[in-house]
Amino acid sequence: MSKLNLGTRYFIPGRSIKSLNETQEGAKQTVEKLIEDGIYEFESIPCLCASSVENDLLVAAVDRYGLKHHTVICRACGLVRTNPRLTRASYRNFYQEWYRQLYSGWQHLDENRFINQFNSYLPRGEKIAAFLLNNQIDIAGKKVLEIGCGGGWNLPALEKAGAVATGFDYGNYTEFGKELYDLDLHCGGSREAMEKGIKANVVILSHTIEHFSDPIEELNNLKKLLDSDGVCYLETPGVLNIHNSYVDPLKYLQNAHTYSFSKHTLSGLIKRCGYEVQYCDEYIRMLCRPAIAGCVNIKAKPQHSRLVIDYLRDCERKRIVRGCQLFLKRFAVSLLKILGIYPWARKMYHKANPNSKTD
Repeated sequence: MSKLNLGTRYFIPGRSIKSLNETQEGAKQTVEKLIEDGIYEFESIPCLCASSVENDLLVAAVDRYGLKHHTVICRACGLVRTNPRLTRASYRNFYQEWYRQLYSGWQHLDENRFINQFNSYLPRGEKIAAFLLNNQIDIAGKKVLEIGCGGGWNLPALEKAGAVATGFDYGNYTEFGKELYDLDLHCGGSREAMEKGIKANVVILSHTIEHFSDPIEELNNLKKLLDSDGVCYLETPGVLNIHNSYVDPLKYLQNAHTYSFSKHTLSGLIKRCGYEVQYCDEYIRMLCRPAIAGCVNIKAKPQHSRLVIDYLRDCERKRIVRGCQLFLKRFAVSLLKILGIYPWARKMYHKANPNSKTD
């Protein structure tokens, strides 16, 4: 397979570019051993546009933790995905046993840790509620369903806006949310919500679709959870928003993410699944609803692949330039301190740049 060649660090296994605590390092080593011993199995899957794996261009062979994680871009449509990826059974074990330890650095989830995380995530729910209102979606008195709700941290802001909010997710996060905050949370996903016969005016997927093994199946399920006039809100890290969110493309790559969407690739997928897009940006925040015309066959555009490739290369170049500038700045400050003229130089700098706040 051809490589994009963003740099050698995208292909060096074992080296994490994030600082890890003892719990994270232990989880990482365990996952590496599970992969090495073949207990975690991988599968190769074609692109969602149906293009074969021969059209894939290898972006990276590792993720930000240094774990084996092949990120590819489809040269036919520009969709970025993991391939080969863990099988569903392997992903299920990873999420149950090691995901929170690796990503949060906790050995065990307790009440205090949950409360701290809950409070840190509350602003996200407030932003979602404000976004819906700014787009003329009044949720007061409406039923709002969130699939992949975590501990339910988005729900208080939705309830404050007047919604009757329900959330589904896997793991014991929902139990903490139910007990500590009296939220209407359930264990499961879209299938379990369908089994309960839930119908909602608004369905939310916030930082969830990038984890799905089969986003087409999940998007089809969402239609069955919507009322006739229902709308979906989707939020996911945008691959063309790395410069704002992660800065470093390698920090963006995570073994838990199966797909990385742009506005173009997600909109195309949504339309193929029978939705119409009402709003979407590169952040990505999307509003969509089931289309009267049904599914639309969207033709793949190779030029979008070239756009994404050029963007990733540009992000990496800018990261290197920023790194060089920071090194030179630190070197200059150290030299001025050695020469004993740092206070004077600092004073002169701020006099010449009155609006500056840093050295």
